[in-house]
Amino acid sequence: MDIQNDKAIKEPKSKRIKQFLGLTDRDLGYKIWKLWRSMTYPFRKFYYWVSASLSYSRFLWDYHYDWDYYSFIKLMIFKLKKMEHQQRKYGNAVDHIKYADQIKKAIRGLEKIAEENVGNKLRDIHDKKWGTLHMDLEPIYKEDGKIKYHKSNFWRDGAQTEEKKKQEHEEFLKFIEHEEKLIRKYNLHVFKFIAKHFKYWWD
Repeated sequence: MDIQNDKAIKEPKSKRIKQFLGLTDRDLGYKIWKLWRSMTYPFRKFYYWVSASLSYSRFLWDYHYDWDYYSFIKLMIFKLKKMEHQQRKYGNAVDHIKYADQIKKAIRGLEKIAEENVGNKLRDIHDKKWGTLHMDLEPIYKEDGKIKYHKSNFWRDGAQTEEKKKQEHEEFLKFIEHEEKLIRKYNLHVFKFIAKHFKYWWD
């Protein structure tokens, strides 16, 4: 019997097919995986769409205002939390944990902006000195007796006289000016950090 023919008969059919196609075991496995991904893609895409739609719907129930900067910040936080989860759990990049940590740091910065607690220590010092800030709305009437608008009146327990009110108001304006500088500086710091790193948060 011909030795070559005998060898061909004894070799598994799958091996002969791979040899004929010029494929290795690794190549064949990849092609099968790729075919499976292609076949299941529409179903996986639909599942992800439903899951994402429900997730965003819950978010929009609470933060759906198009005129509010707070909703914009909360949307960024919401999206970055999803990205951090994907990076940390499913990331393919060698440094995916590093990228997840960067995203988490960005989230903490944005949360601080959203909570508006930058400069809170200065606010606490001012409140401790002058007391809690109170407010009421005073109706301003038209000539026909109908309300034209409401005027906001502010006062503090520690500023009852006109002299004290003037002093408190001057200190309050200085405090607000300094607080705004701190907020702008912190906001710039957070968004500079995001601008520096966000292009790596993709895989």
